[in-house]
Amino acid sequence: MRQHADNLQELTDIILHGREERNIEYKPSILWNDRKDKKWIEIAKTILGMANLRDGGFIVIGIEQRNNDFVLSGISSDHLVSFNQDSVDDVMRNYADPFVKAYVTNLKYEDKVFVIIQVSEFEEIPVICKDNYTLGGKVFLRKGAIYTRSRGKSETAEVHTQTEMREIIELAVDKSRQYFTERMKIILGEILENVKMKPSNEEEYDKQVPDNSRM
Repeated sequence: MRQHADNLQELTDIILHGREERNIEYKPSILWNDRKDKKWIEIAKTILGMANLRDGGFIVIGIEQRNNDFVLSGISSDHLVSFNQDSVDDVMRNYADPFVKAYVTNLKYEDKVFVIIQVSEFEEIPVICKDNYTLGGKVFLRKGAIYTRSRGKSETAEVHTQTEMREIIELAVDKSRQYFTERMKIILGEILENVKMKPSNEEEYDKQVPDNSRM
């Protein structure tokens, strides 16, 4: 499982990558949790989808798509203050079950500031959307849906194919196997420790039988 990236060069490389991937998405400057704008809930939806990917992914706010190019426009100061760890966590608690780890980082590149949300893959079981979100009569999030990132197109959508579901199941199985292995190591370690601490038959006999009785 990918850990939280603290390497500034790695985060800078994500900004300069220049194209979207399954695990990289760019968004223009936007106000987080703006109930009148659909773009912010699309970010929440992307977080749900990336959480079901192996190694998770990155969302960069402050990059605009103009035709086929991505322009580093940065995020405005009034939008920037809306993106903080607590505000993102509060929203995702309402829509992600189990909770998603999404780390929020601000990074200045040249004279512009960008917000990078690094999404971790789920810890034990796949993430399910726990509530509906509609805007203007359109459903953006559906309760009970499992979201993922499409392979052929850089977008977030509900799982619709057996290939996508199998990928998520395989990740969950790998995590269960890893958990079982770690638990067995702990249990075996405790057993071996107990064996070392347990006195041998001879030591036990010496404790119970006085020395003069064996002369």
